[in-house]
Amino acid sequence: MTKAFDCVNHDILIAKLEHYGIQDITLNWFKSYLIDRKQRIKISVNENQTHYSIWETVKQGVPQGSVLGPLLFTIYINDLPMSVTHDSKAILFADDTSVLVTDKDFTKFKQKMNLALMSLDQWFTANQLVLNITKTNLDRRLQYMHP
Repeated sequence: MTKAFDCVNHDILIAKLEHYGIQDITLNWFKSYLIDRKQRIKISVNENQTHYSIWETVKQGVPQGSVLGPLLFTIYINDLPMSVTHDSKAILFADDTSVLVTDKDFTKFKQKMNLALMSLDQWFTANQLVLNITKTNLDRRLQYMHP
């Protein structure tokens, strides 16, 4: 995924937290943690010279380097494996995702792969995340059976 931790949509994440049963005071705490957060950039030229940007409101993303950032991102993508259907299996590790598709018949394999990719595309679109094409590859471990 491209800049996955930075692209988490707060409204979608809060809806997912509610879906998983987070509510009331705890949900409000997560909202206050995410919404209207501010950040700025610090540039240290040397010991005596430091420059700061202006404070900006963070409109999306989860804080990186925090304890909660990876947890919130995991909750955000937790439903991705359920979106991949058609005898495919998605395996998640942080912002890396692998999809396994197998079939002995090459034509059926291509159909399953295309259906899995369409399902992934729909999930990525619905969750406002972008697939990082430069980090995407296809491992073709095809074995042809000879009678």
